[in-house]
Amino acid sequence: MALAHRPARLIVLATSQSIPLYVPPMTVGRRDSLISDPDIVLDHRTVSRRHAIIDKKECYTVQDLQSLNKTRLNGIILTPKQEYALHDGDILEFGDVKVRFEH
Repeated sequence: MALAHRPARLIVLATSQSIPLYVPPMTVGRRDSLISDPDIVLDHRTVSRRHAIIDKKECYTVQDLQSLNKTRLNGIILTPKQEYALHDGDILEFGDVKVRFEH
């Protein structure tokens, strides 16, 4: 029997929370009562309200949205407004929140 296709996902390393990436593009950020919630909510003081975007065209990508506390991919600070390809096992950091990309 064939394995069912599982969507790409983010795993929050501190909590093991699994966040499926069903319908890219998806914004990453924290809740704020003044604006609508992002698609992926990471409620931590170092995560900006609109921190990054995860999208899928030919492959999954991440783009920092000029966040105050930066986005890192495998420890490297991303240049804002540039897309970076994501690969299975990559570690993303949105401020101090670390997640693993699985696909």
